[in-house]
Amino acid sequence: MDERAGPTGGTRTQASTEFLPLFPASYPGSVAQPDFRQGYLVLAIAIVTEVTGSVSLRGALDYPWLYAVVAVAFTGAFGLLSFVLRTGIGIGVAYGIWGASGVALTAVASMVIFNEPVTPVMWAGIGLIIAGVICIELGSGAAKRKASAELSYGHLAAEYGTPPGEYGEPPGEYGKHPEASGPNDPEAGERT
Repeated sequence: MDERAGPTGGTRTQASTEFLPLFPASYPGSVAQPDFRQGYLVLAIAIVTEVTGSVSLRGALDYPWLYAVVAVAFTGAFGLLSFVLRTGIGIGVAYGIWGASGVALTAVASMVIFNEPVTPVMWAGIGLIIAGVICIELGSGAAKRKASAELSYGHLAAEYGTPPGEYGEPPGEYGKHPEASGPNDPEAGERT
C-alpha cells in the first residue's frame, strides 16, 4: 500500500498493483523457487481435477448442470498444470504423467461410478500406462543427472579455461585439453 495526495489535499491509501501470486515463490526470478515435491503435489491435484472433469462430462449426459463442473475442473486442471511447469518439472514429464494417470484413473472411476465394464485387455492397458509413467519418470531423472554432471564439468572448465566437450570428449583431468598446460605440466609453473 502507498499513500498519495487525494483531490482534497489529504492522503489516501491506494492498493499496490504488484502481482501477488497464489504461491509466493512461484514466479520466475523469485529467490525461493518451489521445490519438486510441491510440483508433484500440485500435479496430483491437477490429475484429480482432470479426472473429476472427465467423469463429470459422462455424468452431464444425465445431469446437465454437471457441465459447469466440467468447465471449472478442466480450467482448474490446466491452471494447475501451468503451475507445475513453473516448479521446474519438464513439460514431457508433467504432461505425460498428467495425461496417462488421467486416462487410467478415469477408466477406473467410470467402472466404479457408472458400472462400465473393464475387460482384461483394458486392465493390461492401464498397467502399461502405469509402466509408461514410471519409464518417463526414470528417464527424466537420468536426464537431470546428466544435466547436473554437465554443469559440474562446466564449473571445472570455467576454472581452467576450456568449455566442456570442446574437443569431442568430456573434459579430461582438470577440465582441459591434454595439450594445454596445467598443474601436472612442469613448464606451466605454479597456479594461483
